[in-house]
Amino acid sequence: MGLKVGTRVNLAGIKKKFSPRSMTLGLIAMANQALADMNQFIPARGFTLRGTGNVINDGRQIEWRMPYAKAQFHGSRPWRRGMPVNVFMRKYTTPGTGPRWDLKAKARHGQSWARAFKRGSLL
Repeated sequence: MGLKVGTRVNLAGIKKKFSPRSMTLGLIAMANQALADMNQFIPARGFTLRGTGNVINDGRQIEWRMPYAKAQFHGSRPWRRGMPVNVFMRKYTTPGTGPRWDLKAKARHGQSWARAFKRGSLL
């Protein structure tokens, strides 16, 4: 006399959780949270740069649309009229702001970005 044991696994919830749509919604939620958290570290002279941040590419990128955004982000201006130059920014008018605001925000708020991804992907 043999004993038969059977199991069934319902993967519907897992498939939904890891669907492309769910992943995209999570990325968009995380990128928007990251953008909001980075604002306090972005140089604020006139506050123009802070207001131009956008989440693009289905949450895979954040961009700032000002001509000087790249130089502010890296803390230098490596190119001018096609010629390499070394111009480094040392003085930022607002305390706590400066280059690589993404790393400053990630150190302080990285855990909330992960939570935003999880919440966003549950939609």
